[in-house]
Amino acid sequence: MMRPQRLLVLIAGPLFLVGCSGTEPMTHPAATAPIKPSAPTVGEPFTTEPTKMALIHKGKTVTVGMSADAALKVFQDVRSGGFEADQLPPGFAEPYRARSWEDGQHGFGVILYNDRVVSAMYQEEVASFDRLKEFVLEYRAVLNGVQPQLIQGKRVDYWIWDKDDQRVVICGFEADPNRVKITACMGDSRVLDAIGMSYERAIRDQAKVDAQSVLGQTPRGSAK
Repeated sequence: MMRPQRLLVLIAGPLFLVGCSGTEPMTHPAATAPIKPSAPTVGEPFTTEPTKMALIHKGKTVTVGMSADAALKVFQDVRSGGFEADQLPPGFAEPYRARSWEDGQHGFGVILYNDRVVSAMYQEEVASFDRLKEFVLEYRAVLNGVQPQLIQGKRVDYWIWDKDDQRVVICGFEADPNRVKITACMGDSRVLDAIGMSYERAIRDQAKVDAQSVLGQTPRGSAK
């Protein structure tokens, strides 16, 4: 692995608007060009009921079916200022809504359907290889019994758990030799497909990152 190009959704704008590969820093939405509205293409989610598929933080979880306020509280302790956004990704329309925040070091956001979480995403902009290993091990423990699919590249790795029409995706991207970007996303499979958090998209993104890699060095760390 491992140097993510920006894990599926936080490039230059609100969470959920881009895929898991990119190097641009987080930018306030007001500093970016407005996103052109697109015709709604995303149907209703498969389910709004919680399962073991979840985002995990200090013993707490974010699952499908939660309220936005409850989900946002789970990661509130890592937030330091920053900005908020409510912009939906292309293809989504009411009754979908979105809420997110980014502070330059961390980001968290949810997509809602009828005011219930159907997808959530968390990102750490600056992390170590050890932090990524611990991160993945925690998810492996909580999601025990569900075997993840692993996609390994020169600069980016993905772990993808799928069960009961819901999915968890972790992406680790080696931004430079001493820094890893971590993105974790969970939610309804239809919603995650629509924002590019799928096995097929991860394969394409990993191949693109490898093709763009100039150094082609052996990875410095791994979190299998």
